[in-house]
Amino acid sequence: MNFLIYFIIFYVFLSYAGHHMFFCGMKLILNSNKITLDMRVLIFYNILRGFLDNDQIAG
Repeated sequence: MNFLIYFIIFYVFLSYAGHHMFFCGMKLILNSNKITLDMRVLIFYNILRGFLDNDQIAG
């Protein structure tokens, strides 16, 4: 159930940010040796939390 919510959030993010910008950012994050796995998880968690907070405020 949570996976579906995350998928919808990322789909909306894709539609707003544009494919080129999104995939360039993903490539930088996933391929960077300076960014550890914990940092990646923290970044994605903060992004998702921001979307969820905005949704709750708007709703």
